[in-house]
Amino acid sequence: MLAAPTDRRSPVTETPSDLRSRRRVQLRAQVQAAAVRLFAERGFAATPVADLARAAGISERTYFRHFRTKEDAVLLDLEDLARRVRAVDVDGRAPARLLEQIEGIYAELAEAMDEDDAGTRREAQLLIARTPALREAATRRHREIMEDLRHRLVEAGVPDADLLGRLLAQIGTATLHAALDAWADQEGAASIAALYARSRALLRALT
Repeated sequence: MLAAPTDRRSPVTETPSDLRSRRRVQLRAQVQAAAVRLFAERGFAATPVADLARAAGISERTYFRHFRTKEDAVLLDLEDLARRVRAVDVDGRAPARLLEQIEGIYAELAEAMDEDDAGTRREAQLLIARTPALREAATRRHREIMEDLRHRLVEAGVPDADLLGRLLAQIGTATLHAALDAWADQEGAASIAALYARSRALLRALT
């Protein structure tokens, strides 16, 4: 019998930059998990950042190197959203395509929440829905993300950029929030992705 060929290729070496990035992602996920647990047990207002950092195994100073506020600990999906929206192609020749890109990003995030085995991302969304301070912070951050997109449209010289940016923010956000609110009302029992797809379909039917 012939021996199996040996793969002589060198293994891919992780660069220092890759390692730092991976550790950063792991640390932030670790903090989010601690935040979700403590906020659910004690309540958001009753949980100081010092306790949150301690539960995550880091110092308070390290916490503030990664997060601006206490609220940010459970808003990691919005950081992912911001990164994805920054990559949107601002081609004003096809406004419908812009909306498709935004909705595609929301759909991918909804699927990622559904597929999160640990359930941390879904628990974070329930906390946001039920905690006024977190909901306000999430709304404000979402508004900042879409405002950045509007500025990019203006800078790119897209026709009706200001109005288009506002419409994208209102329409895209409305369908997502409708789905998340319905999901939270069902105590997280449904599929976020399915509710979001239904929300989009109903919007199309209304227009």
